[in-house]
Amino acid sequence: MCLPGFPEGAAQISSSLSLLIKEGKVFYMLGSDNYFSHDQGELAGQQFALTSLISNRYVRATDIERSFLKIPHRTLMRWLAQYRELGPGSFFIRHAKQKPRVMTDERVAECTSLLAVGLKPGAVATRVGIAQVHGFCPNFG
Repeated sequence: MCLPGFPEGAAQISSSLSLLIKEGKVFYMLGSDNYFSHDQGELAGQQFALTSLISNRYVRATDIERSFLKIPHRTLMRWLAQYRELGPGSFFIRHAKQKPRVMTDERVAECTSLLAVGLKPGAVATRVGIAQVHGFCPNFG
């Protein structure tokens, strides 16, 4: 059972949950008890805290969506699915850096030559290894 009352300066999210931002830290408070805290701006900590609170039924996704956090319901449900499928530690796993998705001059030249011989944009994208962006085709009208 949580103690009644919220700490001074905390923003209420639901009848039992409030957030307190103090000295660069975010504190998730159940009543006056600190449930979890993380550095301000740390997405993994926020994802873990909110999904854990939803999963343990301390707060509803709609409460978070309607609060000052304004996190879309779909985003919260995607985080919750990750929490349930991969576990709470999945938010803290560092993913390998992806290559930047930039069209280099060489790729543009390769695409141009493939389009010139009659290949369709989808086939060119597959062959060159790029994502096809529908409705946008620079330098090709």
